[in-house]
This record gives sequence, C-alpha cells and structure tokens, in this order.
Amino acid sequence: MTSKSEKPGRLEGFFESTLYSWFVIILVIVNSVTLYLETGHGTNFEFLRTLDNIILIIFVVEAVVKITVYKAQFFRSGWNLFDVLVILGSVVGDDAIKTLRILRVGQLLLAFDKTPIAFRRVAHSMVNGVRSVLWAASVIFVIFLVYGLIGTRLYGVEHPDLFGNMGGALFTLFQCMTLESWSTGVARIVMKTEPLSWMYFVSFILVTALTSLNAIVGIYVDSFSNFTDQAEKADQSDQSVTLKDELHRLHTKLEKIEKLMERNGSGSGSGSGSKVS
Repeated sequence: MTSKSEKPGRLEGFFESTLYSWFVIILVIVNSVTLYLETGHGTNFEFLRTLDNIILIIFVVEAVVKITVYKAQFFRSGWNLFDVLVILGSVVGDDAIKTLRILRVGQLLLAFDKTPIAFRRVAHSMVNGVRSVLWAASVIFVIFLVYGLIGTRLYGVEHPDLFGNMGGALFTLFQCMTLESWSTGVARIVMKTEPLSWMYFVSFILVTALTSLNAIVGIYVDSFSNFTDQAEKADQSDQSVTLKDELHRLHTKLEKIEKLMERNGSGSGSGSGSKVS
C-alpha cells in the first residue's frame, strides 16, 4: 500500500512482509478446514466454533489495525473492502458469508512474491478481465431478453412449459446456450408444432454459444497475453536497472583505483626527487 518512494513504517512493513502473508494464509486454511468439519457428523462442534471465533477475532483486530495505520488509503483497495464486508458478515453470523473468507487465500497468493509465476499470471488475467467480461455478459443478457420476448410471443401458447413466461423462456434459452439437450429436449419439441422454429434456435446458438462465449474466452486470452508482456517488460527493466547499478559501482571503484594510483605515483615521485637532491 505504501509507495516505493516512501519508506514504510514498522507496521506497514509487517503487513507487507512474507511472514505476515504466510500467517494469514495458514489462518485461512485452518478456518477452511473448520468450516469443512462443521458440515460433518460426530464432530466436536463446540471446539470448532471456538476456533472459528478466535480466527474471527484475529481478523477483526487485523482490520482495525490496518484502518488505523493506512487510514483513508485502506479503503482504496477493493480487496480491503471485500475483507471488511466478509468480517462484518461473519460478526453478524451469516454462515454463507463466512465461507467467503477462503477467497483471502487467492488475494494473498496474488500479491505473494514466492507464488508460482504461472498461477499469478492466470489469476491476474482472470481478475483483470472481469470488467470486460461483465460488458460482454451484459450484451449476452440483452440478447437473452430479445430472444426471450420473441420466444414467449411465438411459442408460449403451444409450449407453456418452455416459453410460458419470461423466466421459463430465459431458462430454456440458457439450456440451449449450454448445448445441454437443446436439440432433443427443446428445439425438436417446438419444431413439431412450429417447423420454422429451427431458425430461431440455430440463430440464438450461433450468436451466444459460438460467438459471445468465444468472445469471453478471447478476452481472457488477451488479458493473459497483456499481463505476460507487462511481466516480461518489468523483468527487462529490472535487469537493466541492475546492470546500470553494477556499471555505476564498477565506475566508482575504477575512480577510487585511479586516485590511489595517482597518490602512489606522486608520493614515489617526490621521494625520488629528494634522493637526487
């Protein structure tokens, strides 16, 4: 959270350290195990709830200390806002929100320097591509609405179980988009009463399953490629900076050697001059 030009304080350095990352990762893993054991039978639920509460208290203290240290800068991070919401939901006692703590592992692994580069590339690409995917999903949703309205008007009377209302029509279209029994379970049934309905289903599948979904895949591929290029450029810049530092050190050492040689030469010259006289 601190900029490179600013020297981080003791607490900031601790929160950005490898030791802290490992500590939170272990806490989240232990919390995940307790949530898993709570779903079984014959387990000591009292002990698991106590352990879960202890972990929750640690997370609450962590959030309070971070807010105190970083102040307004703390709320500029989406992950920090996510952590606060999850903690508040856990304090309220919502079991569904408690399970979201597991996602903190992904957050920490993204920022963890020792995480395998392949994982960080895939994870960063997925996170960075979310915004573009949301726009693509909104376009797909509009297509669903248009085809849903057409389907309810054309086939709602004859096939009320598939297109009787807007909700049913959208679910039917979703089944067609996933290609799950779209032909035998939907299209051929409708074609028995509406022979030309094949144009409706084929055009919908071409627009959604074969075009829009491939566009989403392309977004993630492009995001992965961009992140890989940025990582390679960062590595090259780091290498160039390291090389410049090494050259500067060598230049400094050479200057020191030249000065020493000049001193030794002047000293020996003055000494020989005194002997001649």
